[in-house]
Amino acid sequence: MPLHVVLVEPQYPGNVGAVARVMLNFGVDKLVLVKPCPIDNEARDRAVHAQRVLDGAVIADSFGDVAKRMDFIAAFAARSFAKDRSHLRNPVYLREFAPKLRAIEGNVALVFGREDDGLSNEEVALADVVMQIPTSPAYKSMNLSHAVGVAMYELFSTDFAAANVPPASEAEKAVLFKAFAAVLDAIGLPEHRKIHTETMFRRVIGRAVLSKWEYHRLMGVQAGTLKRLKKWPVKDLADWAEPDDAGDPEEPR
Repeated sequence: MPLHVVLVEPQYPGNVGAVARVMLNFGVDKLVLVKPCPIDNEARDRAVHAQRVLDGAVIADSFGDVAKRMDFIAAFAARSFAKDRSHLRNPVYLREFAPKLRAIEGNVALVFGREDDGLSNEEVALADVVMQIPTSPAYKSMNLSHAVGVAMYELFSTDFAAANVPPASEAEKAVLFKAFAAVLDAIGLPEHRKIHTETMFRRVIGRAVLSKWEYHRLMGVQAGTLKRLKKWPVKDLADWAEPDDAGDPEEPR
């Protein structure tokens, strides 16, 4: 699991250095900085022996650019709502989700927002899951480097079993989401409800950490539905074909 820690517009050099240090404590050295503050002497002093993490950090102009290069995105947000009817900030606790996260083989991003405002709704919408670290309701927001440290600990102290079936790729999930949107259009769901329903579907798929074979099964159902509704082929999806069942390792013999 190539794990990346992504800091979106970090404001304090000391926090960036402390994040680099705690990352290396857990053997993680892939740091991505989106429009960061200057990486100055304070950042390097706080990094201590993790200078190579700072030296190798990737600088990006926008989180959207980073998201395109990731296979799975877990966004950390203090502002999460369990009863969010828009499904945008429905939280998952890292301790419960860590085994699934560790089993993902592609590029995984743990994304942390600005020290003052966190992540915007537009940035959260790009995530597969929204993570929350349980803290006291009296003071929910954590220091940036502390939040990264807790996340690293939870991930690396959790026993996990490697997945037997490769996970669905980011490209495959994009196809799945496009087909789902086509189904919603085909049944005439109003636009305002469609937006929330698509977000809900993305969150459900993110929590499931879909395997390739689960992806093909769901695509088969959606493609079959669209064919019955005479809405197939869908642009950019016409070449999709369900694999031969004989090659399905999950199929009983």
